[in-house]
Amino acid sequence: MSNFFIDPSWFEGGGWTPADITTELWYDPSDASTITESSGNVSQMDDKSGNARNLLAQSNPPKTGTDTINSLNVITYTNIGVGSRLVADFTAIPQPMTYIFVATTSAGRAFFDSFNNVQHALYDSFSNFGAGSLWSLSVGGVGAYIISLEVNGVSSEKFKNGVSLGTGNSGTNSLSGINFGQLRGNPNPVSGAYDWGGFQGEFVCYSGINATTRGLCETYLNNKWAIY
Repeated sequence: MSNFFIDPSWFEGGGWTPADITTELWYDPSDASTITESSGNVSQMDDKSGNARNLLAQSNPPKTGTDTINSLNVITYTNIGVGSRLVADFTAIPQPMTYIFVATTSAGRAFFDSFNNVQHALYDSFSNFGAGSLWSLSVGGVGAYIISLEVNGVSSEKFKNGVSLGTGNSGTNSLSGINFGQLRGNPNPVSGAYDWGGFQGEFVCYSGINATTRGLCETYLNNKWAIY
């Protein structure tokens, strides 16, 4: 008689990865093959989605190889002086869409700029949540989190570690670029309160909103990065 072993992780997203869906953006600093750097200064992080929406360093480059989450490499941003950032510009991606990412900040906040000048930014300031403006998320306390954003105009919703933090209006613009670190804007660069000092882990973006897919992606990230 043959024995058949059932791994519980099969039912928890353990075997699932973002490669199992069509992603719009996928950045993974734990994959060293995707990072171009010199002496720890990042000049580029490749997009694993296959869409070649690669992140390029601007201003003061962020660091790699200096910090980890769950022993996995992260990108480290500074908010001292001229803040560091990685930026990608590309052909617009329309709503609805979902973003799920691992991040931490020294200030205990992770914020996402939802369509400010048709750009997205991850940084750590501001607190308003309105149409066509800043959709910000105060995660409360210093630490690493899995942040999920379902972007669909007035039906948008934000999550921390798989738990909803509320709904709101993210506006209607399409995504034509993404910005990690110091917020790019007018004037360029914007500094001071617009800087983000923290760690960037894995980031996944896909078109559409689906609770099952979001749950699989959150579980995948948690299994890998051990956030909660």
